[in-house]
Amino acid sequence: MTEQAAEHAPVHRGGRGRHWDQWLEELRALPAEAPEWGGVAAFVAALQQLTEIKRQERDSRSRLQQALARLVTQCGDELAFFGLTDVPSWTAKTCLLAEVLTLAAQVEQFQTGLLH
Repeated sequence: MTEQAAEHAPVHRGGRGRHWDQWLEELRALPAEAPEWGGVAAFVAALQQLTEIKRQERDSRSRLQQALARLVTQCGDELAFFGLTDVPSWTAKTCLLAEVLTLAAQVEQFQTGLLH
């Protein structure tokens, strides 16, 4: 593929949203001499760091959500006995990020206590 053809080749979306495609198009339109190209390495490094932070956030929320789901599935009778009938409506999405891992550990510990 020639350089010019590669420049205008369609981008495989691979799960990207429309913003990614729009930003890539804007970058393609940016002249090679533009001063913005000088900051690409720093931008990519910052983007990779942000990606890792967001992955960790997602994993943390997922751990809490899975702990809540296990609690409801495995301890439904115990929860009902204590009048905790609203547990199925609890969600990790509404928890403060700074508290998610602590809450996940607490839910896991609570479940262990109910099962023993």
